[in-house]
Amino acid sequence: MQMVDAARLLTDAGWLSRQPLEFQQRLIAAGEWREVEAGTTINRAGDDSGGVWGIAAGQMNMTSALGVSGSPVGDIQLPGSWGGVGPIFRRPRGADATARMQSLVLYIPQARLQRLLAEKPAWWQAMGELATDLAFRYAGALGDIMIRNTNERCTAVLLRLADCRRRDRELGLPVTIHCSQDEFAAIANLSRQRAGIILRELVNRNYVELGYRTITVVAAAPLRSMIDQS
Repeated sequence: MQMVDAARLLTDAGWLSRQPLEFQQRLIAAGEWREVEAGTTINRAGDDSGGVWGIAAGQMNMTSALGVSGSPVGDIQLPGSWGGVGPIFRRPRGADATARMQSLVLYIPQARLQRLLAEKPAWWQAMGELATDLAFRYAGALGDIMIRNTNERCTAVLLRLADCRRRDRELGLPVTIHCSQDEFAAIANLSRQRAGIILRELVNRNYVELGYRTITVVAAAPLRSMIDQS
């Protein structure tokens, strides 16, 4: 991916797309492009320093630091997503972020970000919006797991992972997440057998496609209606 295309993706989708044009341009200019190999952890839970990062290509698997040792992946971050905001608010990072596949990330070192925000303090509002977005997303993840109906829980988790829970992604459909059925079952707190049955039902309705260690959301709106109308 050319860097100009990567930058355009980050300004066309997600949190950064909603910010003032000048802030977008200055943040991108302050960043460093990093190719991240599969299995590399770019964000470690408990770290109290470091900058923010945005995903231009690939996928990050998020594992919460608040669970027990050996907790499964709890969330997935796709292109257009941002993270690492804790230290800028003097809070430690709350999760490990590990590349599931080779990924392209824009990293903004904390010192550069602080200088940028010092130049125009009104831009702190943008960072607050990012922190709020992430807080709502993780609160939503907790809400998903508390859904008693397994069909609805499975569907809600799938929509969240594909970033289509409330609306279709700005980058369009279909959306593919790199996640085996075993991994998905663990995220949704379901047995492998039950998750497989539900996913195959969604395949039969042409809402979802299953591949080798991938799940693709083809039609998000009818999936949302399955939950919203229940």
